[in-house]
Amino acid sequence: MYIESTYGNYLSRADCITFVDTPAGKEYVVGEVGSFSGTNVEFKGFVWRYGQAYEPVYEEGVAIVDRVGRWGDIGGSDHDIMTDNINMSLGFPIGTRHVTVRYGDWGGNINLSINADFRSYSTFADIRDHPFPGVDMVIREADFTNHRIGMLEFRATSAESIESMMIGGQELIIDDICWEQEQSDRVFDVGEGWVEVFDVGSEVVFEDAIGETHEVIVTGYYLLMIGGNLHLTYAYENDGIEILILAEQVSSFGGDTKIAYWNPRTGERQEGLTGASD
Repeated sequence: MYIESTYGNYLSRADCITFVDTPAGKEYVVGEVGSFSGTNVEFKGFVWRYGQAYEPVYEEGVAIVDRVGRWGDIGGSDHDIMTDNINMSLGFPIGTRHVTVRYGDWGGNINLSINADFRSYSTFADIRDHPFPGVDMVIREADFTNHRIGMLEFRATSAESIESMMIGGQELIIDDICWEQEQSDRVFDVGEGWVEVFDVGSEVVFEDAIGETHEVIVTGYYLLMIGGNLHLTYAYENDGIEILILAEQVSSFGGDTKIAYWNPRTGERQEGLTGASD
């Protein structure tokens, strides 16, 4: 399936697995193979123990396809899949060098394997701390009260390609597994015009869900689909992870702020005002 991006770090043009053609409520167990968007996915056992050994394996898990919103909207297609103590395994075409995955993490352990190199830890950040040889892993996520929503991005560096992936969790929602063989220019289908943003390096403040304020430095800005609508978000780094926050939560404070103008369609950026807030 071809997808045109509406997310700032999403693949511009790519082949993707979505679950829109699978009936809501369809379940898969270990040993079964499902076909999604023309790609076969095998369901495999899950590992609870932390580490890099694919054992011991629990084989009573289940994956359930359902409509967006039953567990939460992670910004993908109309259907997503919840992995409940089960893994999804698939291969990529020869020469694949760039892969992205949308996810919603509602807790529990996570399994991830790239090119048959396995990891099992409590969060994607813990997994990233144990790198996959020849493949860079980037995490971009928004942290909510009882879950995280985000996107994983994998890029082959010294590895010739990304040949395979296995991914699953105890309460992990997955959607839009996309890949491309060449890293093309990004195209955003969100209309004409420029957006005024706090540029990278700006010192800003935001208020979290419990009313606490945080001073952070902007590391990027992206468009995120939430509830069927596009929202401007800012990113800041916390323990090596880019955390996303809605633009309406963000304001300048007494530190340095830099204004820029960004065209989401073309990816172009123009420098604007630079100064300090009074």
